Amino acid sequence: MTIGQQRQDFRLSLTIFELITRNFTFSTAVYIAITSLTPDQSLIEALRTLAKDGRVLVAAVPETADVPEELFELARVVTAGSRDRSGLLKAALRFIGCDAQPLDTVVTLDHGLASGAAAAEAFISSCENAEGLTVGCFDDGKKKRAGVRLSRWFLKTVSGIKLSDPFSGLRAYQASFIPELLKLKGSGYEFESHALMLAVKKGMRIGEVSLPGASPAPPPDFGLLRAARPIFGVLTAFILSSLSSFAIDYAAFLTFSALLKLIPSVYEADSRFLLPVFGTAADVHVIALVLARCVSSFCNFMFNRRLVFRTGGRGAIIRYYALLIVMLLANSGLFTLITGPNGLPAWLAQPVVQVLLYPLNFILQRKWVFPERGSDK
Repeated sequence: MTIGQQRQDFRLSLTIFELITRNFTFSTAVYIAITSLTPDQSLIEALRTLAKDGRVLVAAVPETADVPEELFELARVVTAGSRDRSGLLKAALRFIGCDAQPLDTVVTLDHGLASGAAAAEAFISSCENAEGLTVGCFDDGKKKRAGVRLSRWFLKTVSGIKLSDPFSGLRAYQASFIPELLKLKGSGYEFESHALMLAVKKGMRIGEVSLPGASPAPPPDFGLLRAARPIFGVLTAFILSSLSSFAIDYAAFLTFSALLKLIPSVYEADSRFLLPVFGTAADVHVIALVLARCVSSFCNFMFNRRLVFRTGGRGAIIRYYALLIVMLLANSGLFTLITGPNGLPAWLAQPVVQVLLYPLNFILQRKWVFPERGSDK
């Protein structure tokens, strides 16, 4: 090997080493994204408090806002055409995504939370070099509203994640999460809920930092129903899946009943259409019911797997039909129990049983049949 070849190999080895060390260098930078519709002196004072070595302050403001000159000295200012919090936050995240390393920490605040600089400082200090998604929650405030309590309970039931305030805009995560966040839709605090559900779907570690005091009053763009929509989206999809499966079941029942009656060996007796099967006579409608249930249950499984829960390994279909059998037995038992001599009429008893079993069926499908990715073994 010539000296020139040795030098070339050495330069190649050095280049590879530089690439490896560059990709595996653990950065300690913390990017703090603050959204403000009306940047004023309170924002300036908060930025002064939060400014420290190793931190990069990014302030996202509307293009039409009157920005104080001092803001440019304290933070990197990003403007956006939107006056919606999610639009401003996405603008800040785009800037951070181009500037940060994947392992850098990103903390998101809004002007209201930034004004409580002491609580924000406590949260930021506890989230440096944090992994997964960390949410800052105050001891009281929005979480006392009935809708927030319901959202909190549903989030825990569906995903096992316990957060005092699932709509808190005070969050921290690694910069590597930014590209997926920028793909999310939704405006206002609906974007925060989409981000939370994305973290749940990805199996990220989700933690909470409790902060003293009361959370700021909800901003004008905070709509509880819209903000909670992503959290309850899976339940809505589950209900639509059930209704679709019911329609398929009914249509399949009518179709199979009509087709079976065309079989030459079918005969009518006592207003019933009977088909000779293995030496006995089976009711055509019972056969049609079984065939229709097979079709509709498989469609329901595919709907839930691909559109509702969007997960499920090879054993999901076995667990699904095992649960289906258990639910049928439970349905039969409860139906018999409440339709005794002094019980409910049959036409009323069946809907009552369905309402009682529906939440249990949903929870078992979420937890057991279609568990989150990584827990399906």
